[in-house]
Amino acid sequence: MDRKVIEIRAWLWFYKENEKNYPGTHFTAKKAACESIKADLAAMAEIGRRKVVYALPELEVKDAQKIAGSQLYRCFRQLTIVRTESDTPIRLIQDRINRAVEIQISPDGETEFLEILDEVVAGKGDTSRIVMARRTIDSEFSESSLWYWPCFGHLWAVKEPGED
Repeated sequence: MDRKVIEIRAWLWFYKENEKNYPGTHFTAKKAACESIKADLAAMAEIGRRKVVYALPELEVKDAQKIAGSQLYRCFRQLTIVRTESDTPIRLIQDRINRAVEIQISPDGETEFLEILDEVVAGKGDTSRIVMARRTIDSEFSESSLWYWPCFGHLWAVKEPGED
């Protein structure tokens, strides 16, 4: 199994307070990161690899205002995507202390996850999908929201110089 950690420009975070208005886990990514995840999922299916690990960057202060406003949040710094045979399409296992999150995707959940990536690339978002999630490694699974956003912001996609 390949244990290489891949660095991508994607962000996953949760809000530390006001979970009634800001529930679940939130995701955004640059186009190249979404395309990398999609290619890795395809390769995993083709060669039978079970998981891939990504290193996630910290948000810069200028970016934080675009996603959080005045809300306190915490970013995950590691994302592991695991192909699973679970009956649950998409499951999230959060390790908030070590700032790591694992997204488990079953064959039934792969299409839904690819749709999320495509929508982020297209600049769509401010949308959530219901997933099963654990806030800690030891907690029980319960319904939660996986929110996804254009990169960055609620209404616009930020592009870097030379980026499509």
